[in-house]
Amino acid sequence: MHARCVSFTATSVPGLADKAVAASERRRISGLVDRCAREGTDSWRVLHGVSENAPGVTIDKFGNSLFVQTWRSPLSRREVRDLCDAAFGGQLVGCDDIERVWVHPRVRNVDAFDVEGFENDTDHAESFALAGVYTRNGRSSIDFSQFNPNVFGKDLSSQDLGFTFHELGLGYDFITPRAFGDSSLFLDFRPTRRWVRSYVQTRVENAKTDDAQISCLNSFAYTCGAGLCATAGGATRVLHTDHSETYLRYGQRNYELNGWGGGVAESDGDGGGSVVINSRFESYCEDFYPAARQLAGLPIPGRQGRGGG
Repeated sequence: MHARCVSFTATSVPGLADKAVAASERRRISGLVDRCAREGTDSWRVLHGVSENAPGVTIDKFGNSLFVQTWRSPLSRREVRDLCDAAFGGQLVGCDDIERVWVHPRVRNVDAFDVEGFENDTDHAESFALAGVYTRNGRSSIDFSQFNPNVFGKDLSSQDLGFTFHELGLGYDFITPRAFGDSSLFLDFRPTRRWVRSYVQTRVENAKTDDAQISCLNSFAYTCGAGLCATAGGATRVLHTDHSETYLRYGQRNYELNGWGGGVAESDGDGGGSVVINSRFESYCEDFYPAARQLAGLPIPGRQGRGGG
């Protein structure tokens, strides 16, 4: 298999590793690292480039991995190697457990030619870093021409790359991101997930009867993180709606990780989306507005009922 990289002129982000180290120290000073430890969280944003002098770049910690996303010019080999050295050398505060750095471009023109194209590049250090997973072993080589990811290309779609990370004491699957796609959990939504769990828990504690029914609707559910927090808070029923059955199945897996598994029904039997149900996990695979109308017993505009009546 050939590694693949970008087809336009590289523009590295000067001092990215230094900026990441400084940003991690700011998170220590702000108390974020300690709070995450108290809450059972091993995942947070290490560097938010747009506000920390590295526009177009974000670095997130998911468990023992750094997930580096770029939206503008891709990173150079020098930048990625320096970041790997910082991560694997324990320079990032709170990130002593990092075992791999995942470089994930978000622009679609970064996947244009094979690694053989580097053979004629006289400045290997400033040439593009290949998208892929860089592991701890062998990352300190000074030979930039040989500095390539351990996993790249089609191998990035392997489910074997998945792992478990934690937020607010709950486990989540890190799903191998699709090309140019999003990560498994949006970390900036954590305050809302924390609030959902606390709010539901308060409702449960203030309920006048032990069998009070507290239900939640998690629309645009993605991998069901908000609903998972509602369940952890004590909700008796959480319904997840999303147009993607794939992501709902990832959400089901997150429930299974935390001991709240789910069964699968192929269809709701009424021409709508598929339904996944058991005592703690329930999902409806449909866009939100059609799902809301169906749940309310209303007809869907433009959809003819069965039977021709």
